[in-house]
Amino acid sequence: MNRLGLAAVLFCAALAANACGNEKGDPEPTPSAETEGRSIRIVLELDTTNLPTTVDVDDAAESAQAIIESRLEEYGAEAEVERQGQRIEVTTRGIDSADEAAKLIGSTGLLEFREPIFADDGNILCRSDDGTEFAVTRPEITESTGGAEKSLQCIGADQGIGEVQWKPATGTVNDAISVLTGR
Repeated sequence: MNRLGLAAVLFCAALAANACGNEKGDPEPTPSAETEGRSIRIVLELDTTNLPTTVDVDDAAESAQAIIESRLEEYGAEAEVERQGQRIEVTTRGIDSADEAAKLIGSTGLLEFREPIFADDGNILCRSDDGTEFAVTRPEITESTGGAEKSLQCIGADQGIGEVQWKPATGTVNDAISVLTGR
């Protein structure tokens, strides 16, 4: 992914996260929420005051809606997400409280930098469900389609099926090796 594409993804994630205010609890913008029987309705007003003028606000709002839908889907909540201009209305079932829904919708995503672990022979190390480790070449790796998180699946000739083993990516900062992912 090029820098512009990565910046767009990060911007959209930040826009969706900021839709519910920041971690300090600042009231701008404030979602309104009400419980409707067993469902929860939250109205989000997108704050675009700090966006560069070159940003297409309509595209950003559409991306924020998609991020919110994805987060609710991963959580397993039944939800209806509708956008009207810079306002996003979320009606959800399967979440206990408006606070829990707002926290889920407004959570900040984690961007991880990681690299595969290589076996001594230079092939990529994999682990099966029973804990057996085996190495495969790149053509024996496919993207898994199940579950909320994407993962790379190894299909070994004799060893069966497993997942690629990862380690945090590192880089040199001020002549010291540092892990690039963290909170």
